[in-house]
Amino acid sequence: MPRLQAANDAETTLAESINASQTTLTVIDSSSFPAVPFRATIDPLGNMEIVEVTAVNGTTWTVERAKENTSAASHAAGVKIENSFTAGTYQELADETDVRNVSNALDLHKAEKATMSTLGHVRVDGNTIKITSNGVISGFNENADTVRIGRAAQVSGSYSIAIGSFADAQNGCIIIGREAYATEPDNVIIGNDAFAVGSANVVIGEGAVAWGRHSAAIGAGAEAVGEGMLGSENEVYSWVVPGRFTVQGTKNFEMPHPKPEKRETHVIRHGAVESPTAGDTLYRWKVVATKDNDKAIIELPDYFVWLNKDVQVFVTPQGHFGNGYGVLNEETEQLEIHCQYEGEYNVLVIGTRNDDHQSVQEWSIKGVEREIGESWNGESRMFSVNEIIEVSEMKEA
Repeated sequence: MPRLQAANDAETTLAESINASQTTLTVIDSSSFPAVPFRATIDPLGNMEIVEVTAVNGTTWTVERAKENTSAASHAAGVKIENSFTAGTYQELADETDVRNVSNALDLHKAEKATMSTLGHVRVDGNTIKITSNGVISGFNENADTVRIGRAAQVSGSYSIAIGSFADAQNGCIIIGREAYATEPDNVIIGNDAFAVGSANVVIGEGAVAWGRHSAAIGAGAEAVGEGMLGSENEVYSWVVPGRFTVQGTKNFEMPHPKPEKRETHVIRHGAVESPTAGDTLYRWKVVATKDNDKAIIELPDYFVWLNKDVQVFVTPQGHFGNGYGVLNEETEQLEIHCQYEGEYNVLVIGTRNDDHQSVQEWSIKGVEREIGESWNGESRMFSVNEIIEVSEMKEA
């Protein structure tokens, strides 16, 4: 309920008579009366009635009749109306005891500090939390280049984030985890005690570690040395799975179409076959010789001569003892199958990938075997050992 208003020496007279049920009345002058709501006493020295005025429109009042145990009655024009201090107005005022109790409660509230289990007041220090001129609370400075959260967490340089006790972020690093750190810029590290020695690494997992550049170590205790266990295909070209790797579906390679005319519009897909080469491809056909010393022609796919080198053709008879052999005609992009006897012949063709993919073109650098401590393209690289080996002499090879 809104607080009742009051004004000193506010009085007027009724301009028109009213009956006991009317809820609007007209007075001579409203100017000395307070804003609504207020109490008005009609005919205080005669047939007194107290009303509550809820709206004023010029000299027309909207009222609630018969307030404070008075009775609604008819009143003649010209009777007095005044804004007097009534018992109901007085009862709205708090007594001294109420005021004192509110004051004491307020003092106790102001003195109570917030704890983990108790609501209370907190102090804004302007560092970890700030309040803007518009009264907006912000946990961080939106103009800052770094974020540091956690006991003894450290950040250096720009655009770095360190979250966790003793976490340490270099320039451009995101470090999340207890005692996680990086020695150089531009690392992403997530996990307690995880770290990177080098730059531009991704490390995810408790105790995981990456050495060098562009390494990716994912998993608790995982360790990557200049290579990746998952990561960005733009930076990591070799993948390492320390345990057994099983494919339950198919294992394919998909690549742009090797024929120049289709490179921009088509792709081809082949299932992989393991072999000690850059990748072998297999093709099978069945041909029928209609007479002895017949020649069958097999139309090759239009990518065949662009994809394969070192092509071998094997022809075996089906249901008889005739011999056969095949010839690859690269100009016509056909296989010519020469058959000794009439009948069916099975044709198997094996080729080695010769497209322009980097892994294919670099295969011959090391081939099937490399030493620990070198990459597949013959470059030296970092590696880890489980024990310290004493080297007494270095000899030039």
